[in-house]
Order: sequence, then structure tokens, then C-alpha cells
Amino acid sequence: LMVCGNETERANEYLSAFADDFADERFDFAYDCACLFWDYKQYDYGIAWAQRALDEEPDDERAVLLMAEMLNESGQHEKAIPLVENLLKQQPFNLRAWGVVAEGRYLAGNNDAAIEATDFALAIDEANVDAVFIKANAHMQRGDFEAAHGLYGQLFELTRNDPDPEGSPFYYDGLCLLHMERYAEAAQMMEKADKQGLDNTIDYPDLYNHLALLHSRLHNVRTALNYADAYERVVAEIESDTEHNEADYYQPADLVRGYVLLENGRRKEAVEAFRQAEKKTNNKAETLFRIALSLYALNMAQPALDLLEHIESDPELGQPTPQRAAEILAHKAFCCMLLDRPDATVYFIAQTAEADPDVARALFANEFPGATPDDYWRYAFRQAYGRMPQGDETPPYPAYLKQRDRQK
Repeated sequence: LMVCGNETERANEYLSAFADDFADERFDFAYDCACLFWDYKQYDYGIAWAQRALDEEPDDERAVLLMAEMLNESGQHEKAIPLVENLLKQQPFNLRAWGVVAEGRYLAGNNDAAIEATDFALAIDEANVDAVFIKANAHMQRGDFEAAHGLYGQLFELTRNDPDPEGSPFYYDGLCLLHMERYAEAAQMMEKADKQGLDNTIDYPDLYNHLALLHSRLHNVRTALNYADAYERVVAEIESDTEHNEADYYQPADLVRGYVLLENGRRKEAVEAFRQAEKKTNNKAETLFRIALSLYALNMAQPALDLLEHIESDPELGQPTPQRAAEILAHKAFCCMLLDRPDATVYFIAQTAEADPDVARALFANEFPGATPDDYWRYAFRQAYGRMPQGDETPPYPAYLKQRDRQK
């Protein structure tokens, strides 16, 4: 009752006061307390009680797996994975353990290793729904959308008799179909996700944003704008219910409307929507960045590039964070790809990797599979000029920047 009433600390103190009364059952008492906090997603308290259980019985399978699951849920994958890997040395056919390792590796971004773990799990039980779902998600994160889509189909077949399937797999399959440019099917999948309901790893603004953009691509303008309205409603609900101001996290709904209108030839209305987004935002630089992304997504590369450079140079917009500065450089590279400026493409790819290798990896890994961020520009150079750079050769300084420098 205390935990349900948001008195978690009081509940923890209450249980701690009784721990000594269970001297002969220390493990069971600590394990049961860990389970209680796990059930209510109070992971810090649950982890502490699981550790007390493991202090009593370090090799107990239940306590090891419970601890690892809570560590995964709290983002401590580097602690969860070796804990379970040690268990698997003793129990190599423990299906639940393989599932925990697979999830930890996936959540840590190690998709290849996650797929390897799911293969072990599926060798034990080929119909294991959790393993198929994690494997599909890992393939999607790698950009293997065809493989991921096939696995989601396998998942839907395994759960076809479930009277109330959870909606998140439909959402993820919709993302795969979106990347495969199968827009009508993607919209159908995401509408199923909306009908079934999402888990807490996906939020409804993302779903409605995607549905608006998909229906825009299908030129269902009224439906797309209705989803933009739905996006605006759920963002307002979230921001009114949370203690923290998340206005900077969610883009203004007018940005979504502007994209839809621009894609469907209603430029005057689109410009007005973007202006409204600028007026309403608490973060003008962020809003302008997202407008630039919209322009780029609609193949309007030169206006997008101009806007990105304006964000970099206008002192009134403030200094972007290091991560955002790297993302701006990366999208300048993408714009230059569309504009057929190979020298600038190579240059901005190199600048991105130097500024933030993680950003470079996130945005360019699919372009240069198997390469490290430091080498992305070299492979881009080879694509542009038909050879690898020689010796101490550096990325070429863009011709359009040289011309601008001369004009200055």
C-alpha cells in the first residue's frame, strides 16, 4: 500500500526494520522484497534488495535473473550482461537467461551480439516470442529492414491467437515498411498499433507524427492533418501531466502541419504553419533545425542547407550543444549529397566524426557498413573520386565555402 501511495522510501524503511526478524529466511525475505519493488518498477530499491538476496546465495538462479532484469530496465546493461553470462556458463540451456542477455545487448546498442543471443534462445525454443521480437528489433536497428519485417511477420503468426496483442510490434513493423517505402502498409501497421495500444517504450506523439507523415506521403492530406491534431492533443496532455517542462522535447504540431502542407503543394499555408511553430516554441534554434530536416526530407536541399548554416552562425540563437552541432554538420553532409557536392559531403562527414563519433555512427553507419567513424570520410571520398585518399591526404575543403570566403 505504501508503494502504491508513492511512499516508496517509507515502504523500504518499513521492510528494512523487519529484516532481522527473518534471520533464518534472509534470502527469501530479501528476494520477496526485491520482487515487490520490481513489480512496481521501483528498480533502485529492488536492486538493493536483490543484492541482499545475492549476498546470502550468490548463485541462486532466481536472484541472478531478477537482478539482471532490473539492471537492464534501469539502463545498467554493462552490469546485467556479465552477471547472466556467468550463469550461462553453468546453465547453457537456460532460456530465460539467454533472453535477458539478448535484451541487455540490444538495449546497449550491440545489435550483432543481441542477434547471436536470440539465436541461442531460439535454438532452445524456436517459438519463443520474446526472442523473435528482440531479434526483429535488433535487425531493424541495424537497418536490415527486410529481415526485420520478416521476423515481425513470424511474431504475428506466433501470437495470432492472442486475443489482445500488444501494439508495439505493429509500430516497429510500420517503421520497417516506412523505410522500405511501402507507405500504405506502414500506415496500416501503425493504425493497428494505435488500436492495440503501446507499451511505455514508445510514446503516442511519435506514433501520430509518423501517421501524419505517412498519410502525407500518400496524399491523404485531411487524414494527415487530423493526425497532426491528434499529435497536438497528446503532447498537451503529456505536458500538463508531467512535473518537467517537455516543450523542447516535442516539436510543435505546426511543424508537422507545415511538412504535410509543403509536401502536398500548399506552400503558402506551409510557410504560415512554420511561422506559427517559430512563434510558439520555447527554443527557436531547435524549431529551425526541425524545419531544416523537413526541407531536407522533401528534397529541398539548398534551403535546408541555408537554414542549417543560419542556425550555426546566428548569435541570437545561442550556441548549440556539442551533440546538436555534430547533428547539424551531419545533415549538412546529407544536403550536399543531394546537391551533388562531393567535396562538401566528404568534408562535413569528417567534421561530424571529429565533433562526435557517436552522432556520426548513428547517422552514417548504414552508409558505410563495417567502417569506424574516423574512416567514414575516406569511404565517402572513394565513392566520390573512385580512389581511397593517399597517405596524409585530408578531406577537401568545399569549393562553395572557398567561394564564400573569397567574397567575404
